[in-house]
Amino acid sequence: MSGALFEFTVRKRLDEPFEAVRESVSAALGCEFREDKFRGMRVHVTEILGMYVGLFGWQGRDRQPIARMDTDTKDKRLFMRPDGSVVDVDFIDLSAGIITLLEARGAGLWYVPTREDTAAEQAYGYEVERRYTLTEDDVRRLEAGE
Repeated sequence: MSGALFEFTVRKRLDEPFEAVRESVSAALGCEFREDKFRGMRVHVTEILGMYVGLFGWQGRDRQPIARMDTDTKDKRLFMRPDGSVVDVDFIDLSAGIITLLEARGAGLWYVPTREDTAAEQAYGYEVERRYTLTEDDVRRLEAGE
């Protein structure tokens, strides 16, 4: 038997405090976000319609502060049967519908990231990862200009 899972990825330029964005998204989607891990990071998460959703501040193109809201569908537990076998799934992208819902319910203007947006976000992610995974020796070498 095959099935379907929902997914989405949307962004908003941060022109207001992140907490205000979190509150407006919570109200628009009818859910509460809590602090937890999402893709290895501490962010705000919720579960809606069987989707594990992460909401967090990030950096987009031209170092623009953004809010990211993504589903995490890479976790096989989402489509695993009680006996441990995995359901074949098709993913249904809800991004456009989520954007419409957020705007209609007062959570501001959101957009689907382009390839350029995603590349800039990944580059920022590498910077963050590098910053937090450097050893003390790495820091000394960098400060010494090695």
